[in-house]
Amino acid sequence: MLALHRLEKAVKTGNASYDKYSREARLWGKESLKVCKKFNLDRVEAMRHTGTFNWLTGKKRDALKWWRLSIETGEAFKMKPELSRTYFEIGKRLSEPNSPYGELNGISAAEYLNKAKTMFEEMDLQWDLEQLEHVVAGHH
Repeated sequence: MLALHRLEKAVKTGNASYDKYSREARLWGKESLKVCKKFNLDRVEAMRHTGTFNWLTGKKRDALKWWRLSIETGEAFKMKPELSRTYFEIGKRLSEPNSPYGELNGISAAEYLNKAKTMFEEMDLQWDLEQLEHVVAGHH
């Protein structure tokens, strides 16, 4: 996650370390997906992060594919905390001003943010709610 965070910051600031952070995040993602296939651990999270990596590196269509897989897996295994975080990530990215996509699976960015908020409240995930509120406040 640290590599992904650094990559996002480099994208936002135009940091020259973009390539380095992109390589780190790509390696982490590949390893994470391998482990998940073997042990079925944190699969929803790994798919979500792989989607975010693709989004940040300009492969938006691939990002949608990974987020779709994250949703399907989260629903199938009833992994509500990770599923709610996937909804949040999708809502956050699709609502960016330069997003070429406004929806995924026929669901809008705002609807994903609402789904995430409802789930965060049901599970009392306060930190996640604060992050969501920060994103929503930044878009208005």
